[in-house]
Amino acid sequence: MRSTALVIFLFLFASGAAAQACSLTALKENFEKLVVEKSCAFSKGGRKKYDTFSGEPVIDLGNGHIAQKLITGTNCMSRLNLFVSDCSTGQGIVVFGKRVGPVKKSDESGHKTVSSAQGPDATIDLLQEPLGPLGLNSQTTLLDVRRTSIEHNYRAETNLRWFFSRHETRKRIDYTCGCKLYYPDSPGAKL
Repeated sequence: MRSTALVIFLFLFASGAAAQACSLTALKENFEKLVVEKSCAFSKGGRKKYDTFSGEPVIDLGNGHIAQKLITGTNCMSRLNLFVSDCSTGQGIVVFGKRVGPVKKSDESGHKTVSSAQGPDATIDLLQEPLGPLGLNSQTTLLDVRRTSIEHNYRAETNLRWFFSRHETRKRIDYTCGCKLYYPDSPGAKL
């Protein structure tokens, strides 16, 4: 009887701990100052006190195009998104990661293997090469990104002002940072 009570206690304790691990508690980073690096990588962004928003360094794709991986989410779920901008027009697109289960990666011999469930809960990894059909280079257009995203059931947003302005003023990200860095005389750098 004692062992049954102990098992029930441990089950209830573990269930409570698991539920607490994913509760929407205020994130410490949202009370800290936004950090933006010279590479346009940023951290400690976010909307309100529960969200997180960060970005990897911007990559110059060539021909006036830049790309950046963005991580959004809460302490319950994270999402790896893709931001691509055409600095020559000032337009861009954000492709939202989607839940895909364990991500398949290729080993050294080219065989696909399944990784552990570590990393973001939703990702764009299966959309982008080498695992997906979307290759990013100087010839990739925003229309290519949009079409490929839609064909593979990824949601995309082209209203960059709306996407990036949803954050509190003190946490707002300058989405033209990459254009300013790599193409300072372009229309995209002067928005």
